Amino acid sequence: MQNPFTFGAIVSGEDFVDRQREISEFTQALLSRTNAIIASPRRYGKTALVLEVFRRITKQGALTIYVDLFPATSRIRFIEIYAEAVSRASRDKLEEAIAFRELPRPEGRGLPAAKLKDIRAHDLDEIARWLKCGDP
Repeated sequence: MQNPFTFGAIVSGEDFVDRQREISEFTQALLSRTNAIIASPRRYGKTALVLEVFRRITKQGALTIYVDLFPATSRIRFIEIYAEAVSRASRDKLEEAIAFRELPRPEGRGLPAAKLKDIRAHDLDEIARWLKCGDP
């Protein structure tokens, strides 16, 4: 008989099974902005659980940021990794807002006619650098 479980990789989709209770509890905690701790031995699927819940609540409009802190061997490296993740998520939301803002609107309806077309990739990079550095 072949083992039905996947080992050695973060699972998702059909390979992510039998975690409905954990998904429900973790989802409820995150959506209610309650702190949650997931603890188990290595290779028990903590990362897969987090990513699956993030995938589901993102569909509900929640902003999620996944940060792998394993490579953070110093306080500086921790700040760099964290800032990069926040910057990436913020940039994605900013690009989404710009794209939404530029959708055609019926004359005299919807949002004001001001355009955001002047914001280009170099502007987004500058915003991302500012978020990463935390400069005022």
